[in-house]
Amino acid sequence: MKRGRFFVGTSGWSYNHWRGLFYPADMPPRRWFTHYARYFSTVEINYTFYRLPAEKTFLRWREQDPRWFVYALKAPRTITHLRKLRECMEVVDRFLDRARLLGSKLGPIVYARMHGVGVKYSGSCDKEQLQEVAGWAADYLNQGYDTLVYFNNDAQAHAVQNAWELGRLVENLLGGDDAQRS
Repeated sequence: MKRGRFFVGTSGWSYNHWRGLFYPADMPPRRWFTHYARYFSTVEINYTFYRLPAEKTFLRWREQDPRWFVYALKAPRTITHLRKLRECMEVVDRFLDRARLLGSKLGPIVYARMHGVGVKYSGSCDKEQLQEVAGWAADYLNQGYDTLVYFNNDAQAHAVQNAWELGRLVENLLGGDDAQRS
């Protein structure tokens, strides 16, 4: 059986408070995504929750990253919160028409998710928590399922550290395969 692909990343990449923690202090924001994509294979886009980006934005996202990169898009709040999944097919169709512009880089559509550890967006996962997630991720991968994991505990760049550590743990469980670049 073919092993599934593993993708790990964070919820967003454009955080000023990551400067000096993940991004070099002197790196201009226009280069942050390129830096991010060197370390992670996916990112969750939260912007799509608040508004539908222009077609040119989706096309730019598709072209700016390595060929193996995957985008997860947060479903618009009009669908999930305002209309509560009712009478929203027109919004869903418009959203998916834009999302499909990503082509093979379109990953999952996120309709709901849990928030960081402890205080919203600020806590860091401990090693035991990461080992537990790594264990079930490796199990799914060995069963042939693609597995995507996102961290949104962006305060103090904990998401970056947790995502990196989870990737390392999964790589070790899989016998040294490159889990970050599946």
